[in-house]
Amino acid sequence: MLIKDSVVVITGATAGIGEAIARNLAPDGGRLVLTGRRQARLDALQAELRPSGKNILCLCGDVQDREFCANIIEQTVATFGRIDVLINNAGVGHASHLTDIPEADFKTVWETNMYGLAWLSQFASRAMGEQTAEAHTHKRGQIINVSSIIEDRPMISQVIYSASKAAVNHYSRGLRMELANSDITVSILYPGLTHTEFHESKLGQKTGPLLRNAGIDPAEVAKVVRQAIIKQKLEIYITWYDLIFVQANRHFPNLTDRFFTFWINRKKKN
Repeated sequence: MLIKDSVVVITGATAGIGEAIARNLAPDGGRLVLTGRRQARLDALQAELRPSGKNILCLCGDVQDREFCANIIEQTVATFGRIDVLINNAGVGHASHLTDIPEADFKTVWETNMYGLAWLSQFASRAMGEQTAEAHTHKRGQIINVSSIIEDRPMISQVIYSASKAAVNHYSRGLRMELANSDITVSILYPGLTHTEFHESKLGQKTGPLLRNAGIDPAEVAKVVRQAIIKQKLEIYITWYDLIFVQANRHFPNLTDRFFTFWINRKKKN
């Protein structure tokens, strides 16, 4: 798919990966719909990317709100006439032992990471289905749902977050099968450790990443996403070692269990 003139919706665009994707795609001339919970950051990003505001629509709100999710798609179609790509990037992290998680945190994590993504995918796929059914329309639609490599390898104190991302994978693959006969691609993005404010803004314990490495630059993630749109990739890993991590866990679960238990206990002692 050509990014030029495409209509791309990016949720969670006020920081981290979402913001980096917006910066990467803007020079291609696509029409961007940026959403987030912080109006000031949306305004600043719009002013940075296109001071005139032309071909950028900013919508402030929380994807936990189903009506806001519906409004994103409605406003996109009303403003630009269609939607070509939806990037479900909005998400919230959590770090606490499962027995210590308050009910409110359960609700926030699931409604942000799973419900909001599911609602937006539902609304977007309906809109894309209507436009791809038109005789003159030859463009494909694409939904990119942001998961995580730890959906396959839950870490201690990140059980609820990992579970929400595992749900994203099952939802995405099921939707992909349902849309197999349409012109809509459903892709899953598996970021690994990324250098963003994600760890500082997560719910629960305010701890940093388990590994000393601060992670890769979100701009590198954005480059991979850009290629995934152009080439319509289905399963998107950022680095070769992210893929090895996932495959090692699937084939050698006992070994990876022991490794990470050892690593975490060593980190606590230090």
